Amino acid sequence: MKSIMIIYLVLFCANAFAEIEYVIVFDGDFQKISQLTQAEDVNAFTSLWKTKVASDKKIKINWSEGYKLDISGGKSSGRWLYRGGWIIPLTKSASVGLYEIKNIQQFELVLGIPHNK
Repeated sequence: MKSIMIIYLVLFCANAFAEIEYVIVFDGDFQKISQLTQAEDVNAFTSLWKTKVASDKKIKINWSEGYKLDISGGKSSGRWLYRGGWIIPLTKSASVGLYEIKNIQQFELVLGIPHNK
């Protein structure tokens, strides 16, 4: 019994501190825009992701106008809705709340989001 508890604890800790493995970006119509899988791209995303700031603002984002970010790995795993510097988690596994990205242009560049939209 003790060894099973230790295994669960190790697996929990490994998942809690895991790094982001990849990110898939979809547009409002769920067409894939980009997929970040290379270490360099994932690291660039992670650096910007860590700068997000929690916000208590009340905003509305039209689902069809926002981008969906599927993040795999780490505490941020799950689907997020992104639009114009604002991020909202859409899955239970993601943190709750609204977040703001300060460096919007760099964030969108890393994600491959076109700026003509």
